[in-house]
Amino acid sequence: MRKYIAYSKIGLKQQLVYKGDLWLNVFGMLIVFVLWIFFWKALYQGREEVDGISMKQIIAYMAISYAVLIPQLHTMRIRYAVTEKVRSGDIIFDLMKPVHFIWRIFFERIGTMCLFFFIIVLPIYGGIIVISTGYLPSGKVILSFFLSVFISLSIGFLINMNFCLLMMKYIEVNGMWWLLNAVVFFLGGMPFPIWIYPESIQSIIGILPFKFMYYVPTSIFNGVIPEGAIAMQLATGMVWVIILAGMNVVLWRVMLRNLMIQGG
Repeated sequence: MRKYIAYSKIGLKQQLVYKGDLWLNVFGMLIVFVLWIFFWKALYQGREEVDGISMKQIIAYMAISYAVLIPQLHTMRIRYAVTEKVRSGDIIFDLMKPVHFIWRIFFERIGTMCLFFFIIVLPIYGGIIVISTGYLPSGKVILSFFLSVFISLSIGFLINMNFCLLMMKYIEVNGMWWLLNAVVFFLGGMPFPIWIYPESIQSIIGILPFKFMYYVPTSIFNGVIPEGAIAMQLATGMVWVIILAGMNVVLWRVMLRNLMIQGG
């Protein structure tokens, strides 16, 4: 475990080298966030509530979903790193190292995601919520929210990594990544909350893991999910983490047997 923690530190130090890129990402997403708030205010047309959802809850939803989105976007970058390693043949050197390839990538990302979320993103967007809405959740809700964020990032990593393993046989997969992005954002509740979808679509989303990436953490934070229902949501999210991790183990073993190195 100590060697994996060392990789987390490496990932953190690597990100700190590119401070300009880090802050550009954060402020770029802030601009998009403000544009979405204008969009929702235009839809509400000065009304305090629509179908029981207040404008303050929408602001909180958008702020927290963007706070979760930024580290998720960083996780998505593993796609390009893994694809390029397969294409060039450099993945063989990673497989020769005395650490598990997937665990190494996971712990590298953990260091960076913690930097993004807890030190930079959450204080900024949390401050926006407190200042603009005056809303401050209870300690129990905040703890549950942090657990849901861990589940969110774990599910995001596993979905991306599983897709990487599936795509290892192919040289050009950009079109498939765009399709995956569209599915994850639409079914995950980013940027539109799931509650605005038709009930038929909501019922489909309810049995899939994507809602735990954005909708569940934000809805726990802003009170859309009642405190009495939080434990069930967290337990269901952990079940999905276990399922996706099991799929990852199977895919990894299959792809190791069938891996065709493109390039060197």
